[in-house]
Amino acid sequence: MAALLLTAIAVKAQQGKPAPGSTNPLAHSELAIAQGREVFNHNCTVCHVLNGVAGDRGPASGAGRDYSRRKDQAIFDAIQNGISGTNMPPSGLPPIDIWTVVAYIRSLRATASEAFVSGDVAHGEKYSGRKAGAAGAI
Repeated sequence: MAALLLTAIAVKAQQGKPAPGSTNPLAHSELAIAQGREVFNHNCTVCHVLNGVAGDRGPASGAGRDYSRRKDQAIFDAIQNGISGTNMPPSGLPPIDIWTVVAYIRSLRATASEAFVSGDVAHGEKYSGRKAGAAGAI
């Protein structure tokens, strides 16, 4: 089932660029984040070390620093094309793998307020008595 979901999403991600104004087509997918971690740890650890920690040749990919590439597409482009004038080479990965790595990197950088939490809005409204996003809502 999970593989089927990623396959369906992958069709949109194959060209490497999501629709204008959108972000990673695999964002908020726990499966994509887990797969991105595996792809990252298999392909990027020569420089960045396991789990996005800073290495001898590459900076940390997770929290703890200011990032010049904050948007999903900018991170994707850096992974796909490398970063000119640095030790970051083009990855050679297919777009779907790059998007999983972007999802993983974003999960490392997420603050508590940015972290995706799955849930049922209608179910929550039933118990809170308020519409999601309404003034005064929790």
